Amino acid sequence: MSTLLIDCGCANTRIVVDGELVFDQPTCMAVHAQSESVVSYGDKALALLGKVGADLRVTFPVMYGMPTSYTAASRYFDAVIKEHARPALWRRMFAQPVVLTYSGGSSPASTTAWQRVFSSIGCSVKKHVFAPAAAANTVSAKLDAPLCILVIGAQMSSIAVVRDRAVVASASIRWGGARITEILQSELVRIHQLRVGWSTTEKLKKQVHLFSSSSHKSMVVEGRDAIGGRALKVDIDTQACVQPVRVYLAELEHFIAHFFSQISTQLATSVLQNGIFLAGGTAQLIDVPQHLSSVLGCRVEVVPHPSFAAIKGLQVQYEA
Repeated sequence: MSTLLIDCGCANTRIVVDGELVFDQPTCMAVHAQSESVVSYGDKALALLGKVGADLRVTFPVMYGMPTSYTAASRYFDAVIKEHARPALWRRMFAQPVVLTYSGGSSPASTTAWQRVFSSIGCSVKKHVFAPAAAANTVSAKLDAPLCILVIGAQMSSIAVVRDRAVVASASIRWGGARITEILQSELVRIHQLRVGWSTTEKLKKQVHLFSSSSHKSMVVEGRDAIGGRALKVDIDTQACVQPVRVYLAELEHFIAHFFSQISTQLATSVLQNGIFLAGGTAQLIDVPQHLSSVLGCRVEVVPHPSFAAIKGLQVQYEA
């Protein structure tokens, strides 16, 4: 029986079966308010956010790399796997093997929580792989020294030193790209009295220069007046919105610096000779790799396909 490879991301769930990516959608579900039964999940559920009545709730079964609750996560993954991978009866008869990657840390509590979720829906977890360890498999360079990789997700960022696919040292922080989106939304209201939807702000986030002060860019953003609610188009200077984002990014810089201060000087020196590799969707933001390189004094390189690094890393390791 083939093994299911699952990336239990805070923003997106990704599932690979027999080398094929069969599911890549938001980690989100809509449930009946009373029965808690799953009505929809993924893109369809996210589209309902803010639009449902009292009989439905839109929930997120994974937050900060961990199940929000045993029941919610079990129902979500059961529904997704049933439609896109294996029927429930099949899983329970044959104890469907799965390999998981997630960003909530590599502690025994994390592995126990995920083990409980998947065992309840007929899956046998063969391996729990911390997201940076999975993403490290996508680094093509042949390195003699240990590898340092930082995965910047939607809600969590995790850094790890990996040697021979084993985590030597690691740390995680509740820091991610979703908060940057929220900051930009708040700044658009503060400066322009403009309320902008999540998807529009996500697009804006990917286009602004966070640290290049010479790259002033004017953009037309559509939204609604924060007071009257009427539709508006506003020509904004993106640089006026990014100062609070820079302050937030400083927290990530301090986190990385603290991590290196906690490991041995010999290990830190060995790692920094090869630089730091970045993975996760937020790693793709303009100026972020260059800025971190300047602050940390080492090479910082984004891995290929950073948003998919964790699931692709599982494929490298378990489908080779």
